[in-house]
Amino acid sequence: MRTQTQTTDKTPDKPAYRILRPRELPLDQIHSSDLPRDRLNLKGQEGSEEMEELKASLRLRGQRTPVTVCRDAQDCYQLVSGWRRLTALQQLAQEQGEAAPMITARLTGLKEARIELYIDMVESNLLHKALSFGEMAQLALTAAADPELQELGVEEVVSRLYGSLHKMKRSYIRSFIHLLQVLGDTVQYPERISRNQGVAVSRRLKNAPETAEDLRDNLRVCDSGSMQGAVFAQYLLSFREASAKSTAKERQFKVGNTHITGRVGECVIRADVDFSSLRTEVLSRALRAFERIVQAG
Repeated sequence: MRTQTQTTDKTPDKPAYRILRPRELPLDQIHSSDLPRDRLNLKGQEGSEEMEELKASLRLRGQRTPVTVCRDAQDCYQLVSGWRRLTALQQLAQEQGEAAPMITARLTGLKEARIELYIDMVESNLLHKALSFGEMAQLALTAAADPELQELGVEEVVSRLYGSLHKMKRSYIRSFIHLLQVLGDTVQYPERISRNQGVAVSRRLKNAPETAEDLRDNLRVCDSGSMQGAVFAQYLLSFREASAKSTAKERQFKVGNTHITGRVGECVIRADVDFSSLRTEVLSRALRAFERIVQAG
């Protein structure tokens, strides 16, 4: 139950509670074409073992938890939250040949803010079944692209949708958002990306954006979540291998009392000399001579 604050010139702030009383509605009047679903791979869930378990529960005990609906611009009922319950009841009605099936639903206010509908959907799934970070990130991007919410921006949408989550989880969601923004639709199974892998890939993409195109090419051929995970794993491994090679390419030697350490793109000179006290012209001549000899081989 969410509290809201109403302010007038004459009265102090008072909490107003949204009380959505259940009602019986014809099942075939509930549509799910308005809001995008926060759950991905809906087709896969329609015939899943979890769906069969939900249907078995509905057969034995009936519908105990109402779905939430709203009215759209055409005055039709649109689903806000409860996609699994709606789908299970639709399947049961078809299997049992029920002529006029009904569904228990709560109707939101007629002028409910668009963002509130998204929040209702998210909170329902966060309470009943955890969303993956990929699903949460994808929904935030979809909501931010909603014509009625575009002015909010992705950052504000994340804060609104997932305000009840710990700030660290919101940080993970933002990492996944960056990953999806960079890689686009080449990520075919965002719900299958683990938290640690997704955050690590996102960090690498931020630090090495030039690697994104090759990663997109490799992701395009993935035909399963496990193959996608293997591509991400190889991508992260390539950075560790490059780092190991860079560390391995090191040479140390001594010239007189001067110690030299040579690495890829780096030469460290340690000597009992206060280099900061030397005149710039002296150091410049020394470095030019050094460059000439190194380039000449």
